[in-house]
Amino acid sequence: MPRLLFIGLILAIAAIAAPAIASAAPPSMEDVLRATYAVRDLTGVALAPDGTSVAWQERFHDPQQLLHSPRYDAVYVKRVDGGKIVRLTAGMTAAYYDEEDPEFAPDGKSIAFLSDARSNGQQQLFVAPASGSPVRRIGRLDGNVQDLSWSPDGRTIALL
Repeated sequence: MPRLLFIGLILAIAAIAAPAIASAAPPSMEDVLRATYAVRDLTGVALAPDGTSVAWQERFHDPQQLLHSPRYDAVYVKRVDGGKIVRLTAGMTAAYYDEEDPEFAPDGKSIAFLSDARSNGQQQLFVAPASGSPVRRIGRLDGNVQDLSWSPDGRTIALL
């Protein structure tokens, strides 16, 4: 008898919910695009040598611009034991650029990353304290710049 009561209860709930489910409009293309563009892809994760901080790159689109949004990449750092997420940028904090490939120095005090914030479309090498700012540019680069790596003593940075 309890089993019949349970089945009856399920059927009653289904009968009540069915009209509401049937009348729900399918999502619009705009809804689908906003949901898709809200997804952030996390890549380029780097752990500080002493394990106290982590830096990463987020790839995303501006959900407010939908089809007109370019892909952006931003670099962030956070202490593992808590604290705020800090964005590392070579440009204005209210804007987004192509910023990527964070790498901690061997001593963990600095983070090198690539950014086109000061030269649109051309990656440049920047170094910031692991705390976030100030950011300084290292040299002036031309061509396809990628895959940076610190030397073991932390005095040199190699790039492809």
